[in-house]
Amino acid sequence: MTLVCQILEVSRSGFHTWRSEQISRREVRDRELTPLIGEIFWHHKRRYGARRIAEELQRRDIACGVARVARLMKALDLQAIQPPNQSHRPYRNKQLTCPRKLKHLSAWIRCYKC
Repeated sequence: MTLVCQILEVSRSGFHTWRSEQISRREVRDRELTPLIGEIFWHHKRRYGARRIAEELQRRDIACGVARVARLMKALDLQAIQPPNQSHRPYRNKQLTCPRKLKHLSAWIRCYKC
């Protein structure tokens, strides 16, 4: 043991204190929250991110901040899916095109006057 402590450059008493330490309150709380976060995440089909999960925990009267939820989600490798971008969606009815998008505006004007 003395050789290990010398290699690690720590005192023997410090090593034994570190080894016998209790789990911190934060770690205990994280271990309690981890299954709840996973349950909420999968219950909502991967659509809830850290903010929504934190709000859901608040509704269940469990005090937990967004930053903690985000940290635990990252540790669990959970990432909410993003909805598809609606701004680049093609027109459903191709017949309704905007005249401003025509390449030859003069041709459209001539046709409109007919």
